[in-house]
Amino acid sequence: MWWSRVAAGVACATVALLTLTGSALAGGWAVTTIDALPEGGFQAGQTYRLGYTIRQHGQTPFDGAKTTIAITSAVSGERHVFPGQPDGAAGHYVAEVTFPSEGAWDWEVSQHPFAVQTLGTVTVGPVAMSS
Repeated sequence: MWWSRVAAGVACATVALLTLTGSALAGGWAVTTIDALPEGGFQAGQTYRLGYTIRQHGQTPFDGAKTTIAITSAVSGERHVFPGQPDGAAGHYVAEVTFPSEGAWDWEVSQHPFAVQTLGTVTVGPVAMSS
């Protein structure tokens, strides 16, 4: 009888250990850093070439990510997704992003195979008037 309790305890401990180990071996996490934001902020209708680096565990540049930058209007929910392409150094990508209208936009980076990283909310100015 006591053997069945010991066996059940060992089985539970083994399942817990394998679950935790599997998560650790799955690749962990990553952090994306944007190279630089445009001086003077974003303006509607203008395309920005945004460079960024994905670092696994916040340290090692990660090549091979399937990455995008997505923007979502905080008012209307309108969403646009811009693919990132490898560019230069290991783990560095570039996406060409256009905010279609002024206002508040939430943005995020897909770092697949890692979780999506939110970048917060940006305020986009009106379309620049040409002189």
